[in-house]
Amino acid sequence: MIKRLKGIVIGKIEYQESSKILKVYTKEYGNISIIGKGARRQGSILSAPLEVFNYISFVIYYKFEREIQTVKEASIIEHFENIKSSPELYKTGTAMLHIIKHIGKTGEYFSLLLNSLRKLNEGNTDIFWRFYVLSLSIAGYKPALDRCRHCKREVKEGGYFVISEGGILCKDCYTNGGLYLEKDEIQQLRALQKGKILKLNKKEKNLLLNFGRYHLGEWVSHIK
Repeated sequence: MIKRLKGIVIGKIEYQESSKILKVYTKEYGNISIIGKGARRQGSILSAPLEVFNYISFVIYYKFEREIQTVKEASIIEHFENIKSSPELYKTGTAMLHIIKHIGKTGEYFSLLLNSLRKLNEGNTDIFWRFYVLSLSIAGYKPALDRCRHCKREVKEGGYFVISEGGILCKDCYTNGGLYLEKDEIQQLRALQKGKILKLNKKEKNLLLNFGRYHLGEWVSHIK
């Protein structure tokens, strides 16, 4: 069966003498593996499109039972040149792709990833933390920041974030094992969950990374 899809190239390895095997994130199937036969040959029409970060349109000979699908043709929709040419943007973008490699079994992150890469291509590295937090939420691990996880009262001042509890505990319910967050830090994280693009302090970044590592696995340690 021939299928025409759109996707973002999130990984690449060289295969044999002249081919490329790529991981592409699609809205329809999540992460899929494709092979561009002869894509490394000089003059190949597949060479330029089949590169990491490219948002491409491509045609594959699709077989459900096949782990790697064969690319028939491909073209670039967006190539995110600024990300590729800037070490800082490239590092941030690579962290985003690393997340999708691990959690992108379905296509529900597609719009978030594409829009985040567009923002990153404009030079805004703070988009990473918005992308990260919203990815956690889609995956089912949204930190609870509004109400105490025990007594359910609204947390209006500072509180203790306990990773194993999944969010905030008020001062009355807290016993141990948490990190105290000031009122403005809690508000900052709430705004991030609502889609704001914000600068985070080191404490907030480490908290979010530790939260992700606890719920998703040790691979989170390598994303930033």
